[in-house]
Amino acid sequence: MIELIYSSHMSHDLELPGIYRLLGISQANNSLANISGLLLFNTRYFLQALEGEEKRSMRCSQKFVPIRGTAKSN
Repeated sequence: MIELIYSSHMSHDLELPGIYRLLGISQANNSLANISGLLLFNTRYFLQALEGEEKRSMRCSQKFVPIRGTAKSN
């Protein structure tokens, strides 16, 4: 079991419907990969935590790319 944390900040305005779309996509991807996740947002920053079997979680983390409207922080 491993936990990965990813943060990003908005590079331009993202409306609430876009955030809900992002949440839905994240939930579907996590379910397919059999990992659990948490997505936090505070009007400017995103924080995502993934937890699951190490190989699956690492495979998922290698796919992290900045989400449209965000820029990677760390």
